[in-house]
Amino acid sequence: MRHDEVVVIDAEPPAGVHHLVGGRRERSRAAELAAEIERRPKLKLVRKPELSVVVFEREGWELGDYERWSQHLLSTGTALVVPSSHRGRPNARFAIVNPLTTYEL
Repeated sequence: MRHDEVVVIDAEPPAGVHHLVGGRRERSRAAELAAEIERRPKLKLVRKPELSVVVFEREGWELGDYERWSQHLLSTGTALVVPSSHRGRPNARFAIVNPLTTYEL
């Protein structure tokens, strides 16, 4: 996978800050990331974000691809993006819980 084909998420939580999933900032960031996914030709948004959860597919990927990518993102401390499925098709899912979450292209 080329770096320019993924959205890299920086989800480092600020010290001492606790918040709920789905705040206004998180929903706004989820909508921004969903729009970015829709602009990528090899990515497909499974559905519009609900609260701060974004679900998407990558063209040609199977469950094992999502599992390897998820493990790589987790082991490098980049993001927690978990393999999931919708209507029997594998995909990736993440939730933005930190209002300070940013992303780099």
